Amino acid sequence: MPRSAYGPQLNFPYSILNYILVWRNIIVFFHNVLIVVVVNLALSISVGAHVLLVIVGLLIVAVNGVWMSVLLGIIGARYRDIPPFVANVMQVLMFITPVFWNLSQLPATTHGYLKLNYILHLIEVLRAPMLGQVPELSSYVITIGGAVVGWIVAFVFFAHFRRRIAYWL
Repeated sequence: MPRSAYGPQLNFPYSILNYILVWRNIIVFFHNVLIVVVVNLALSISVGAHVLLVIVGLLIVAVNGVWMSVLLGIIGARYRDIPPFVANVMQVLMFITPVFWNLSQLPATTHGYLKLNYILHLIEVLRAPMLGQVPELSSYVITIGGAVVGWIVAFVFFAHFRRRIAYWL
């Protein structure tokens, strides 16, 4: 009997779900960028070639988003307490990462500690080009290096636990 096109017998790679998650967030990002474009046009803000770095930043953030969703998806499927924990940690990270405030508002002595925050670098590779600045080279190095290390860890986890994921769900 042939397999049904729908239902639990559907055979597809688990990683497709992670790609769909990241793609959905990229679409939301582009919807929100429209507001930035309208504000720039309304305020006659000049746009330079550095705005093209947004594409590079978006690619870096997307690559990091996929490995993070793979890793957290595997751990969250196994341990049901992880998704609420991650949600709470993300709320705390939102307040200690300069999202609602600028890094320049703090004393220079605290900048070293904040540079340890990986989310800060992920935000900077996207935000700085939209604000008319070029992101620091260290942010690119840290985010690309984090992507390489993260993909290796996610691949090892996925290779080890791939056959058990269906039983955890």
